[in-house]
Amino acid sequence: MKRIGNAEKLMAQMGELMTTKIRPDEFTTEEFCTKYKMNPRTAQDFLSKQVKKGMLKVRKISHNGKSANAYSDATGKA
Repeated sequence: MKRIGNAEKLMAQMGELMTTKIRPDEFTTEEFCTKYKMNPRTAQDFLSKQVKKGMLKVRKISHNGKSANAYSDATGKA
């Protein structure tokens, strides 16, 4: 049987892909609310619209022990 690469290396790479911590270029709804002094519901609506327009991208993370959305610029620019 042909070996298809190093299993340990593959597992390490999968772990990196599945990381759920917030990255420096991302922010949560809570952080957005605090920065712009917005109501959480208003902020969620605004951020969701920006995701639909393609301005932001979103992914699920674990933040402060809770599930949260992490938003970042869709173009990858800070």
